[in-house]
Amino acid sequence: MPEIAEIHRYKNNINEWCQDRVFNQVKIFKKKAIDIATPHRFYITATVRGKELKLTLTYGKSKFLYTFRHGLVGQWVWDENNQAKFAKVKFIAENGGSLCFVDKNNIGSWNSGGFDLKKRGPDPILEYRVFRNNIYNNLSKNAFNKDICEVMLDQEFFNGIGNYLRSEILFRAKVNPFIRASELFKNNPNEADYLLSLCHTIPTEVLNLGLNKYGTPQEKETFDNWLQVYGKGLFKLDRGKRKIYYDTSQLKSISQQANANNVIFGSSSPHMDNNNNESNLNSKRYYNPISDRTIDVKQMLIAIAMLYNEELITREQRSWLKKEAMLNNKLIFYSLETFEADVDKDLHEFADTLNIIYQKRFELESEQSNLNSKRYYNPISDRTIDVKQMLIAIAMLYNE
Repeated sequence: MPEIAEIHRYKNNINEWCQDRVFNQVKIFKKKAIDIATPHRFYITATVRGKELKLTLTYGKSKFLYTFRHGLVGQWVWDENNQAKFAKVKFIAENGGSLCFVDKNNIGSWNSGGFDLKKRGPDPILEYRVFRNNIYNNLSKNAFNKDICEVMLDQEFFNGIGNYLRSEILFRAKVNPFIRASELFKNNPNEADYLLSLCHTIPTEVLNLGLNKYGTPQEKETFDNWLQVYGKGLFKLDRGKRKIYYDTSQLKSISQQANANNVIFGSSSPHMDNNNNESNLNSKRYYNPISDRTIDVKQMLIAIAMLYNEELITREQRSWLKKEAMLNNKLIFYSLETFEADVDKDLHEFADTLNIIYQKRFELESEQSNLNSKRYYNPISDRTIDVKQMLIAIAMLYNE
């Protein structure tokens, strides 16, 4: 998911591409999307606040504002030859070429108007002092009774900070990710203040170094080499089922380390320590993928709400998934069980699976009777195919 550094880079690129260009047309390739009204001819400028990017379309006294959120993989490209794949919006220039919002997963969205000032806090790069004050002025709120690693994903206070940035910031600050945020700010004010400063300096570092986690293979390799702990260290799943990477040097006491080990204690490295592997296998939390489970509608509805709150699915997808859960659509429950069987508990992959089901919903509706019986008939091999068993077996093989 693009984080604050990526959104700022998109803004810089857009302003460079669109400087002195006149646009005269907008094309939208997303169903049920908000229409984008424009003057007959217009200029484009971009501004950023955290994870939101605002386009201002102007010509003379006319001005139109549209604010974009990028979902999992949304990004901006300049398309000179009308070849951009998965473009959801194209702003077409008079002299050729177009500015494109590209979103392969179709999860990104936009609205008419400016930034969300109610649910999203100040930008740590552009408004550091306001960002810092916003946190110190709200420490009495219940949001800060959670672990600091979870609070750092709360966009009301840490606007633009996402999964890789929180891991890198906590690691460099040498802060225990699992300490309660209110306790950190009360008992360790110097550490807390240093952590907040890194919310400004680390994204700025990503920008200044020109790092691009969505770029060419070489650019991705450079980005990966820059990372110090994300995708490389130990990890635990937070309550939102997202991985928080850390190093044992961040854990300040044996009790805190034991608490971290209690949920999921592993390494993303292929050369994972054998003791950690054995610990996972012997744990009561290890999932037996062969056992059949009762469908839990409540659990599915909670999972859908969680994905929507994390902006991993759209409002339309949420409504459809809730309806299908109530109608006992087996395929979405199989996706949930596969997610539960996956040791990594990758929330983004779970959202991707549901997005594929949603995109193919019209094809699937014609085959619903087969899905509800859990089996397909394969006329070539004269055998029935169990979709659920196959999905869970794949998760088991990956876990092993």
